Amino acid sequence: MRHAWTGALLAALAMAGGAVTGGNTAQARGAGLTAGGSTGFTVRGHTLLRDGRPWTPYGFTLSEFQNGRQAFAKFEYATVTAQLRAIRGAWHGNTVRFQVEQDEYLYGGDGHTAADYRARVARVIAYARNLGLAVVINDQTEGQDGIRTLNEPLPTAATLAFWRALRPYRSDPDVILDPFNEPRYYPQGKTLVQDWVTWYDGSAEFVSANTLIRDLRAMGFGNQLWMEAPGNRALAPLVAHLREFRLTGTDVVYEYHHTTVDQDAVPSAAQWDAQFGNLVKRDDLPVVDGEWTNRSLPPTVKNITYHPSGDAGECWGNAPVSVPAYLAYLHRLGIGLTAWTLGPNPDLPSRSYLNADGDHSTYTTANSYADWHGCISAAPTAGAGALLKRWFAASDKTP
Repeated sequence: MRHAWTGALLAALAMAGGAVTGGNTAQARGAGLTAGGSTGFTVRGHTLLRDGRPWTPYGFTLSEFQNGRQAFAKFEYATVTAQLRAIRGAWHGNTVRFQVEQDEYLYGGDGHTAADYRARVARVIAYARNLGLAVVINDQTEGQDGIRTLNEPLPTAATLAFWRALRPYRSDPDVILDPFNEPRYYPQGKTLVQDWVTWYDGSAEFVSANTLIRDLRAMGFGNQLWMEAPGNRALAPLVAHLREFRLTGTDVVYEYHHTTVDQDAVPSAAQWDAQFGNLVKRDDLPVVDGEWTNRSLPPTVKNITYHPSGDAGECWGNAPVSVPAYLAYLHRLGIGLTAWTLGPNPDLPSRSYLNADGDHSTYTTANSYADWHGCISAAPTAGAGALLKRWFAASDKTP
């Protein structure tokens, strides 16, 4: 029987109208990649292109390589490849975003060498490409869970060293770069806009966003860039201050993670316009939701406070209404997303973001987000996983 959430999503998509181009069809790949060219991933106005054709990313962010110990566990390769097959197949996805730990990649750690870590990353990227998935390589620098990292809050010289080590992908038309994960420089007493100034202009310690773009191009990377902005207000400062914070260069996509945590319990389209949508509607700029989740964590975990909506660690209020509305809004604007994540949380194996039924071997089921913190107000418990699968499938152009 079709879940009530599914009906709400399909109705919202029907009202949105129009087709969003996705698709899993593997295409013959070009041999070269140049910024602004027609081969690989490029940008025209607010539209993302793949080999010159409109394209929208649908898929998942995978975090296995964010933890060196897990990445070297015996089950790692079998786990990740099963996830990739599920993304490409049962989930109707076309994109995978890999979080690659910067300092593990540069220096090794946790009992293994950098060469060992790089070889495993390369092997999984190759597997994803062979499945026809677009691959987003993300530079991850968050210090957590004993990972070898210096916890750089903004790009540094080490960020540039990381990308120099990844230069073999500069001519790969199947690869997108996400140059720095979740900028998060919050000096005491600074406002959100002042934090954006540091991200945009750089400092003696940090590389500016535009310098990072310039240096990547100088290294020969013509790949599409998903540029993340700081803070948990999506892209609202850019919407309000476009002249001050607009990035330079070609084939640059503005990426946000987490819609804001202080919006209404059932957010309005006007709130999403102010957070990121007006960049598409008003300014003709490309936008992507690079890491979305409707997950829940209890207040006792990492001092997280419950909020009525927003996915910065909290569940969405009235999710059976607000999540279908959000996905339909993205559909109308042609904005894609990758969800975080597919399968159980490595740190809390009993908490499964997109597999609440405990099926962690095939990663093809759609139930999600068990109602252990009041996140799901519908029964039976089937949440955003079911919605995402329907949403991806509706946009999948594979016959």
